Amino acid sequence: MGMLLYRARMFLKGPVRSLFSALQRFGLLLCMMCTACLASNSAATALLPLASPDFSGFYSPTSLSASRVVVDDVRGWIYFYGDITHVKGARTSGLFRTSLGGVIDYSWLPQNLKKLRSLAIADNGDLLAMVEPESVIGPLPSSASIDYVDVVRISHVAGAPTLTTVRLSVAQPGTQFDYLTAFTAEAPWFYVALRGRSASASGQISDQTYLRRFSMTNQLLDSSWGQVYDEQATFVRIYSGGLYLTYSSGPSITQPKVQSIVQRVALTSGAAPGWTATVDGIYPRNVLIDSIGRIYLTGDRSPNIQPFLEIHRFTAIGARDTSWSVERANSILPPGGWITNAVLLNQQLIVTTTGGNVSPPIPPPPSLVSFDDSGNGRIVRQFSKDYRSSNAAPFPYALIVGAGKLLSIRSQSIEVLDQETFETQATYVGLSAGRASSPGTIKRQPDGSTLLVGRFSVWYEGQEFRNFIRYDANGIPDFKSRLGDAVDANFSVLAGVSAQGEAVLTGARNAQTGASSFYVTATANTPARTLDISGRPEYGAVGASAADSVWLYFIEAQDMASQSIRRVSIATGALDANWAIKIVRAGNDPFGFPDGFDIDTAGGIWLTHYDDECFTGCFFTGLERFSIINPNAPPYRLLSKDLGLWPFASHPLQLNSSHAYTGRFRYRLSDNMVRDASWEAAQMPRWVDDRYAYFVTNRAVSNTLTETLIERASLAGNGALDSLWQRTVPGSASVVSAYTDGDDRFFAHIAGATGAVKSSAIYTDQNLAPTPRTVVEFYSRVANRYFITGRAAEQALLDQYPTVFQRTGMRFDTLTAPLLSDLTQPTCRFYFGPARGGSNSHFYGTQQDCAIANTIKEFAYEGRDFAALRPADGVCTTAHPVSVTRLFNNRVASNEGNHRYVVGTQVLNAMIAAGWINEGVVFCATRATEAVN
Repeated sequence: MGMLLYRARMFLKGPVRSLFSALQRFGLLLCMMCTACLASNSAATALLPLASPDFSGFYSPTSLSASRVVVDDVRGWIYFYGDITHVKGARTSGLFRTSLGGVIDYSWLPQNLKKLRSLAIADNGDLLAMVEPESVIGPLPSSASIDYVDVVRISHVAGAPTLTTVRLSVAQPGTQFDYLTAFTAEAPWFYVALRGRSASASGQISDQTYLRRFSMTNQLLDSSWGQVYDEQATFVRIYSGGLYLTYSSGPSITQPKVQSIVQRVALTSGAAPGWTATVDGIYPRNVLIDSIGRIYLTGDRSPNIQPFLEIHRFTAIGARDTSWSVERANSILPPGGWITNAVLLNQQLIVTTTGGNVSPPIPPPPSLVSFDDSGNGRIVRQFSKDYRSSNAAPFPYALIVGAGKLLSIRSQSIEVLDQETFETQATYVGLSAGRASSPGTIKRQPDGSTLLVGRFSVWYEGQEFRNFIRYDANGIPDFKSRLGDAVDANFSVLAGVSAQGEAVLTGARNAQTGASSFYVTATANTPARTLDISGRPEYGAVGASAADSVWLYFIEAQDMASQSIRRVSIATGALDANWAIKIVRAGNDPFGFPDGFDIDTAGGIWLTHYDDECFTGCFFTGLERFSIINPNAPPYRLLSKDLGLWPFASHPLQLNSSHAYTGRFRYRLSDNMVRDASWEAAQMPRWVDDRYAYFVTNRAVSNTLTETLIERASLAGNGALDSLWQRTVPGSASVVSAYTDGDDRFFAHIAGATGAVKSSAIYTDQNLAPTPRTVVEFYSRVANRYFITGRAAEQALLDQYPTVFQRTGMRFDTLTAPLLSDLTQPTCRFYFGPARGGSNSHFYGTQQDCAIANTIKEFAYEGRDFAALRPADGVCTTAHPVSVTRLFNNRVASNEGNHRYVVGTQVLNAMIAAGWINEGVVFCATRATEAVN
């Protein structure tokens, strides 16, 4: 897949030839048949994107500052690693790389890595990654001993990187190594520093840092070399026969001031310290060694002590360098800020600083500061203070000197800076990385469409869409609305649907403070409307919200003792000044916004909350219903009762057409909200529709394994669970969001142990067994292209043009179904057409292929075609034994690139002999017929 994307980029660089009329007809015909096919499959593919068990394309974008950076000067790669699971929607195990020009190498995305702690580049360009070790939380049991560390060697060669894990025994019995502080490598040794937790005879736990090295050849510990420190040490680098590390010491009773320490350790046997340099009163931040062995140390004090930042320099033997003026260097640094990064460039020290926070009236902005050889500094760039924004993020969190360039790494971009003026020469964008994310709230709309609302990003045809997606009734995503961009990832509540079918959403507009409130509406056919209510004096802080077809109702809090229900017009955004409901009675002390807030079909507003009724600790959980029609005339409060539930627990509210559900009970809407004594559940339902209440419970399978159960109770019964309907989510997983569509289908998003959504599942009573589908290959003599399709209507359409399209005889049988299992993956289809500068060819893929292809704007998404099993390590199963191999003709320069899919060795070998590239087995089929033409 990575090679495909590389070629797709290359296609655009090659000449786009003039297509004669027949080829134009071929391209138009492809467009026609794609449209016809999507229409013909409407019934079968309803909500298929939601049914796909792989949500790898959805992620929560974060700043690249969540990662760390190393650069391979020789080969021109920038490696990012850290707390990230996705880059631009493609899945990776916390590690990806770009060229110096900011181009992501999609062919090189390591999978199944543990969390990386440190990274080093071996002499041949391979990566040596220290991974997070296992850990025992709490007191160290006498039987617990984790006396090893793991190093993974990752091939740097383009293509799926090979991983080789080496377990290094530290030979420290009784020690549990739970934190890797540093790691570096220089042939023939790995060097590691790691914190150990060991228990003394008295049971006291002590933390120490162990400095060790291992042979690259046989991975054995060098028992003659190493040191133990009582502090947490961090490597700097190996230079001229010595290993340099830094750590802080103190403060303690015997040492009241903190010390920043730089130490040179000999690489000869014993690891004896060669020299030690100290600076009192600062914590170390950055340590650099220049080309003649001088050491630069940056550090900071407590923000209340000035100067806050300091830069020191030592000679190659650890003595204070008197030619460097600490006072001059400090004078240019912003008071109250700190240094985030430092590099050496042409014997200059270059640092990036955050904005100060103690200098009135206006703190200085983040800056880039250059120092000459004597410590004279000058501010060469200043940056916007809005560096925390995930959208703009102009503040560089890292500087890199590599391959003769000065690079500034920003939130989602790389900039090349002029090495004399430090101005931007080039900018490479699109490096959005983040963690796996749940799509959030999912609701079915009256027109059959489905809305996904939350905090997430997904890429589609080269564009990033955030926080809001609408799927049409056929399950095809509608990306016309850029609603998510307008609200900066901070709306999270789908309050309701207007009379015109608009989605009404609420949230906080200000990404930093959350102070401003607003609501947004959008339809499938019109642009989003943003009705901003921030900054208006008539509004307080907006809390819970709900909408009917005309009004958006919300909880307004002027202060902690005053809360009201207000409403604004969905059509105009105007506040109804004559309509308000005070929801807190005089003398009560609210403890926050209500847990539940919703509107019933009979003109009532419901909420659950808890109060301190008498200011003396007599708390209660309340259920209340208010009249929408006549809020100002008694009795506007139609219902108020103590539920008798634990007041500090969450008690969300569920409404359907007949009842209100909260806690384990329900209340009849048509009978003055009287509790229905005939219905009592064993626990609080998580979701309710008009037929069932759904429950989620966790239970222990063994001492170490748990599983999640999804159960339901019929609303026509007494609340007892349906013993014949139970679904199990195995492993350390939880159901984080779900909805029902009224047709016995229960959609659930499943999170792993980290809380990030890893899959979705659909549970249903319907018969959704996959049915066979035959994929047929065609060849166009006019365009000289091979093309496959599993769409029957499309096959019939092509057969009407036998002079243009000819069947080759190749066919293979796969599956299709409205809902697919984890093993049977839907195949996404993309068209790389002349209108976008492409070669008039198609690409088919599954899972990660789809997420990556959607990051390229030249690829037009054409929906799902068929379902197929993916091979495991290139091998198909006995149930689906036929291997479908993908070939590429490698005609990049002439923009004639074409993929072909073959099922037999005879055609495979003939195509390879003709110069086609074998890209391996991509699908597994139940049976197939080889091409005869």
